[in-house]
Amino acid sequence: WDGKTYAEIHQSEPEALSAFWSNPYLHTPPQAETLARFNQRVGQAWDQLIQQAPGEQVLLVTHGGVIRQILARILELPEASIASIRRMYLPYGSRCRIEVYVDEQGQPWPRLMFPEVAVENS
Repeated sequence: WDGKTYAEIHQSEPEALSAFWSNPYLHTPPQAETLARFNQRVGQAWDQLIQQAPGEQVLLVTHGGVIRQILARILELPEASIASIRRMYLPYGSRCRIEVYVDEQGQPWPRLMFPEVAVENS
């Protein structure tokens, strides 16, 4: 489906697209990576990034699918409900800020930061 619009996919494969939208874990697009494997790969990269850059500011540039998966991970969404975060619209050029506090035991505690919210020492 790479390089095609939703309208084009809907025109040529409406059943497959509807099945994917209803449950992306069970209905992988043709010749695509499964959502479970994608989530595993993104999760491993996220964990590695946190370990390699504790306390540092990092700019991570990526596409919306990766952003959504990282958000699902830090929000601790169960696998059964991760598909719902796919309904989040992220326009091109979107920014998302995540702050990661690492405690004395080395445990990371990420949280999603909204730009318009002023944060005092909390």
